[in-house]
Amino acid sequence: MPPPPVKSFIVTQEFIQDKKFYVTGTCKFDESAINKIVGPALIKTLDNPRILLIVNEKIGGKNSSSSIARKEIKRVLEKAGYTIVTPDMARPVTNLEAFKALDDTAKLYDMARTLRADAIIIANSSAAAFATRKLYGTSFYGVSGSVELRAIITDTSQEISSGKFSASTGRRPAGSLGEGAARCLTPSANKAAGQIIYKIAAALVTGSSNNDITINIKLSNVLFDDVARIESELRELAGRSGEIFERSYKDNLLEIVFTSKHTAREAASFLSGHGFTVTALTNWSIDAVTANKAVVNIARNNIINVKILDVPSFSKSGEIESLLKNFVQSSNGVTSARYQEKTLELIINLPNTVNNEEFAKSTAAFLEGNNITIESVSPNFVSGRLIQEAVKHRGLW
Repeated sequence: MPPPPVKSFIVTQEFIQDKKFYVTGTCKFDESAINKIVGPALIKTLDNPRILLIVNEKIGGKNSSSSIARKEIKRVLEKAGYTIVTPDMARPVTNLEAFKALDDTAKLYDMARTLRADAIIIANSSAAAFATRKLYGTSFYGVSGSVELRAIITDTSQEISSGKFSASTGRRPAGSLGEGAARCLTPSANKAAGQIIYKIAAALVTGSSNNDITINIKLSNVLFDDVARIESELRELAGRSGEIFERSYKDNLLEIVFTSKHTAREAASFLSGHGFTVTALTNWSIDAVTANKAVVNIARNNIINVKILDVPSFSKSGEIESLLKNFVQSSNGVTSARYQEKTLELIINLPNTVNNEEFAKSTAAFLEGNNITIESVSPNFVSGRLIQEAVKHRGLW
C-alpha cells in the first residue's frame, strides 16, 4: 500500500452560512506519495512516452564505453512505462562534450524529433577513487560517484533537473575501480531517475510549466547579411523568458527554433510586419519568405569530394569543417559534411565559373597548412590524414 498523500491538516476557520457548514484549513501533501499514485496513470495515458537517453560517463577521469548509469536509468524508465529509443542513428549525438564545444544543442532537438522522442534525458555520471591501498599484494579502492539528470521536453523545451545524487563504497573498499563505480553509480542513477520520471510525464501532459511554446520557423530567400538582424528582432519578440536557436542557414534558408509565450499566429503576424510573407502556418511551425529582397542564386555543379582520415573526435571534425567552410565560401562555394568512424567526408559544391583542378590543388595546400598530410589529389577528389598532436609533441613526425 502506498503511503497516504496527506501529511498534515490544520483547520484555520469554521463557520455556518446559508445552513451550510464550512471548514477552511491548510493541508500538507507528500509529493512523492502523490507521484506514486498519479505518475503511473499519466504515463499509461501517454501510451509509453519515447525517451532519447544520452549518457556522458567518466570513470577515473576516462570516458566509459559501457555505461553503468545508463543501464540503471534505462531499467527504471522502462519499468515505469517509458520507451527508450537507441538506434544506430542516435550515435552522432551521444558525445555530449562535442556538442557543448560546438554549441550545437539544436542537433539534439533535431535528432529527438527525427526519432519521434517526446523528451531527451542527458545524464552526467562520474566515479573516481578517493583512496587506494594494497594488502598482501591485492589493491583495494575507496570509490565515490555521482549522477545528475537533465530532461528536456522536445516540443516545449521545458527543462527538468533531478539534482545530483552521490554514493561511495564507504567502509567496504572495492577490489577494482570498476566494481566500486558500479556500487556507487547504480544507486545514484536509480535515485536520480526516480526523481524525474513522473515530472516528465506531468510536463508532457500539461506542457511547459510557464506555458512557453516552441515553434519551428523556416525563412526562405534570406540574405546572409540579414541573418543577424532577423535573429535580433525575434530575440526581442521572445523577451527575457524566451529563447531562439539558429538551427541552420543554407541556400538562403534560415531555420530557427523559437520559444516564447507567443502563439505561432502571433509570431507569424510579427514576421508579416517585418518584411516576410507567411506561406504556411500550424500551431508549431511557420514557413515564410522575404517579401522585399531578391536573392541571386549562383549556379553550382562543380563537385569536389574531400576525405580526411584519423580525425579523433566529433569536436575535432567540427573544427576542420569550419576551417574548410570559410575557405570554400571565399569562392562562393558551399559544403556539406559527414563524420563517421574517425573519418570526415566533405562535399564541396562550387560555382560553374571555378576551375575544379586549380581549386582542388588550392584545397590540398590549405589542408596541408592545417596539419593534414595529403595522400591524393585529383580535380574531383582530395584525401589526407590528420597529423596527430601527440605524435608531433614527441618530435617523431
